[in-house]
Amino acid sequence: MRFPSALLFAIGILLPWPSCLGSRVASFDFTRHLGTKSIYPEPPSESSRADGASIDSSPSSCELVQIQMIIRHGTRNPGRSDILSFKDIEGFLRTQRPAAGWSRYPWMQNWTSPFQPEDESLLTRSGEEQLYRLGSRLADRFQAFLEPYSPNLYDFRASDKSRTVQSAQAFAFGLFRRPGAANECPRPATIHCSTLPASMDYEIEPAANCKAWEGQVLNSTRPSSESAAWRKRFLPDITARVQDRAGIPFTNEHVSAMFKLCAFQVAVQDIRNEWCSLFSEDDFQRLDYADDLKHWMQFSYSFPINRVMACSLATNIANGLVEAIDALASNRQRRLGIFRFGHSETLLFLFTQLGLYEDTEPLTANMTRHLLYDRQFRTAAISPFGSNVLIELVHCPGSEPAKILANAAESQESLLPTLPSEQAAYWSRAFPVLRQGHTLRDYAIRVSVNEQYLHLPRCQAKGEDYSPKDVPSCRLDRFFESIARKGYLDCDYSGLCGITDRNCTWS
Repeated sequence: MRFPSALLFAIGILLPWPSCLGSRVASFDFTRHLGTKSIYPEPPSESSRADGASIDSSPSSCELVQIQMIIRHGTRNPGRSDILSFKDIEGFLRTQRPAAGWSRYPWMQNWTSPFQPEDESLLTRSGEEQLYRLGSRLADRFQAFLEPYSPNLYDFRASDKSRTVQSAQAFAFGLFRRPGAANECPRPATIHCSTLPASMDYEIEPAANCKAWEGQVLNSTRPSSESAAWRKRFLPDITARVQDRAGIPFTNEHVSAMFKLCAFQVAVQDIRNEWCSLFSEDDFQRLDYADDLKHWMQFSYSFPINRVMACSLATNIANGLVEAIDALASNRQRRLGIFRFGHSETLLFLFTQLGLYEDTEPLTANMTRHLLYDRQFRTAAISPFGSNVLIELVHCPGSEPAKILANAAESQESLLPTLPSEQAAYWSRAFPVLRQGHTLRDYAIRVSVNEQYLHLPRCQAKGEDYSPKDVPSCRLDRFFESIARKGYLDCDYSGLCGITDRNCTWS
C-alpha cells in the first residue's frame, strides 16, 4: 500500500491586502481562508522551520519521558445537510441553461455534485494519507524515543465516529511502520483503540451531553443573532459579486453553500479552479471570518462555560503526565505515548482552556479591520483537518532546569500553599511523586500546535527569561499551577454539566 506524495504547504504570514474589491495580492493563498474545512498546513523542510526549532532540541541533560497528542480527524466528506445543499446548486444550474457565465465557467454546464448522502462525514482517502504522513513525521522526529507498538506502552483513544477511529489507524500505520521485505510495502501495526459513546465521553466530545453548555451556548440567541447580523451586512454584496461573475442569479443560500463546496473541492478533490474561482480575495476573507465567528461563539471565549469545557481532557492529560513521572521515579514501565483523536471542537475547547489564540477584543458581526485581517483566532490555521496538539514531557534532573527551562526563584514548598483548596484531591495524588525525590520543578512540557512550537501564555513569570531560544518550554509545576488556579484541573465535570450518572467517563 503506497501513499502518493502531496503538496507541502508552509505556514505563512498573513499580510493585509489592499482594500479595493477584486484586487489580487500574489502572496494571498485562499486555501488558508476556508475555516475549519481548510487543508492541513504540512510543515516545511527541517532547514526552514518557521519557529527555528530543531526536531531534536532537548538539552543534553534532559530526557524525553512521554508524548501526548490530541488530533483532529483527517479530511472528511461533507455532512448530509451540506451534500443536499450542493445538490440544490446542481439542480438550480439545470434551470439556467444557457447562461452568460458558461463561456467564462464552462465546467458549470454539466456540473454534478461528487458527494453522495450515503458517504456523509466519512473519512476520505486524502484524510487517511494526511494522518499517515503525520504519523510518519512523528516517527522520524522521535525515532530515538519510540519503541515498537504495545498496548502497554501506548494508549489510543477516539470518539465513537468512524472518521476518528480510522484516523487513529492511519496515524498508527505511519508512526509504527515496519519495513517489509525487499520490494514490499511497509507492514502495518495493529493497534487497540478505545472508544466511548458520545453521551459518555466527557474527554473528547465534552459538548455532546452537557446540558449546561446546551442551555448557555447552543440555545443562546447570541450566536444566531451575530450570524444573522453578519449575513445582513456582508452576504448580499458577496452574492451580487458572484452573480455578476457567473451571470446566474444565485441566492444568498447558494453562495453560502458554494463557500463550503469550494473548501471540500480543495480538501477532498484537490480542485481549486471551479467553485473557488467565483470568489474574490475580499469574499474569502469575509466568509472565512463568518466561519470563525460561528466556532468562536460555540467553542471558545464567547461564553464563560467554554473556558472549562476541556477540564476533563486537561485533567486526564495531567494524570498521564503524573503517572509517567511516578513510573519513572519508581523504575516501572510507563506509557510512552497517549494519543486522542477527536474533532475541531475538541481542540478549540482545549485552546480556550490554555489561553491560546485569545484576541484583545471579542469577535462580532461588526468586526474591526484588525479582527478581519490580523486576528489570532483563525480556525483555518489552528483547527483545519488533521490539526493537532503535541505535549512533550521532559525530565531535567538537578539544577539544570532552573538554568535551562525556568530561572525560577521560589521553592517547591512555597508553591503548595498557594494552590486552591478545591484542588486538594488532585494534588494529594501528585505529591507522592515529590516525596520520591522527583520534584515537579525537575520536569517541563513543550507544546506544539500543528507541528510548530509555541509559548503557553500562562507559563511565563513576570520579568522572566522565558526559555531556551530554540524550543519554548513550560516548567511543569507552573503549568499545573496555572490551570489549577483557574479551577480547571480535576474539575467536577458531571456537576458542571448536570449529569446524574457520574460513573461513565474515561478513567
